[in-house]
Amino acid sequence: MSKAKLATVLVLVGIAAAIPITAMSRPATVKPNIFAGSVDVSGLTTEQARLKVRIWWENERKRTIEFTSKPLRLSALRYTPGQVGIALDDVATVAQLPTDNAFDGAQQVVTGIKPAKQEFPLVFRWISNSGENLIPPDLIWAVEKAAPAAEPASVDYQNGAILLKKEVAAMQLDRKALTAATLASLQDEWQVEIPLKEAPKRVPDEELEKVREVVSSYTTRFSAANRPRATNIRLAASFLNRLVLMPGERVSYNDSVGQRTLKRGFKVAGVYINGQHDTGVGGGICQVSTTMYNAALFANLKVVRRQNHSLPVPYVPQGRDATVDYGNIDLVIENSMDTPIALMSEYVPGRLTFRILGQKDPGQSVKVIQTPAKKGVTTFRLVYRDGELLKRESLGRSVYYGLYLPKPKPKPKPKLPGVTASASETAPPAVPVPHPDE
Repeated sequence: MSKAKLATVLVLVGIAAAIPITAMSRPATVKPNIFAGSVDVSGLTTEQARLKVRIWWENERKRTIEFTSKPLRLSALRYTPGQVGIALDDVATVAQLPTDNAFDGAQQVVTGIKPAKQEFPLVFRWISNSGENLIPPDLIWAVEKAAPAAEPASVDYQNGAILLKKEVAAMQLDRKALTAATLASLQDEWQVEIPLKEAPKRVPDEELEKVREVVSSYTTRFSAANRPRATNIRLAASFLNRLVLMPGERVSYNDSVGQRTLKRGFKVAGVYINGQHDTGVGGGICQVSTTMYNAALFANLKVVRRQNHSLPVPYVPQGRDATVDYGNIDLVIENSMDTPIALMSEYVPGRLTFRILGQKDPGQSVKVIQTPAKKGVTTFRLVYRDGELLKRESLGRSVYYGLYLPKPKPKPKPKLPGVTASASETAPPAVPVPHPDE
């Protein structure tokens, strides 16, 4: 062994022997050429490294993170880390750094070899104790305002063909991805492309495809010559066309058609009020609700709410009518099937048809019958499968009280001068006052 090599070995042996004493005499330090982000913490103790990182962050946290979205064409939104709920975690940042020991230091002195530069990422944390970030409300509002609105799924029925239009999902902020992107941006350019995602579709494409045939249909007729009434029928039916209902969803006649006013295009036409013929805005639209009701009956849909008129109507049998009065009386139908349905209305002068489109049970058939009841009828729905009766459902009793109202008394003859009629002779008979029928 040469003298030079022997000398080196003796030095290392001496250093090794002194390591226990040296290690006890000084704290661990960060290894040479180590950076926390852009901060050089080489040779510093843990406390010194944490202090240096905190001092750097006090100035750096005044910068702003830039949030942009090319698809939404949003102007840049800028927030400091504190405004989005982020702080530097100096403890976790320094804890990941490799520390030196006496032997490593001695070896570097002897060999003269400087270790390669190593950069360790800064560690950030959410300020909220719950771990949730604090996305600025105005950022959420800006995204929601700029994002294109959803286009609902719809179904059309033309010349016996069913045409489907798939739903266009709305775009919404992907909050989970935004939090990850915001944290990542602090390691680089402090710029975030706002992440977007499609909102869940109310009617998934594969479910819409199940609307493939006519489950039921029902048609009523009216006089096209009565233009105000025909206008009301056409207008009301238009609000109940191409509606798609998922299983369990309901359609409310009043919510769909809205308030019947002259401003909205409804006309004054004949109505039933208190069991008598009268006129009112929207007269005739009960033919729309009645036609829709019968189509729902033959599709075996659930009837949530329905009420009959005060007098029988000429376009359906007794017990099969459905009156409505905005704010008081409604017709509500639920899709009780396992697959989506579409509600279609078709108006032609003198004829109104409602169709329920969906996936038909090939072995199912429905009959609706009425039996006499006091002052009206009781209606039943009979459901068959392959000719065998499965269910007999009572749809309730329809009482047409207007048929049994007392006739108005004849006007009293004029009295001689000086003779006063008694109150009992002039008072009108007491009559129950139900909701008006449209």
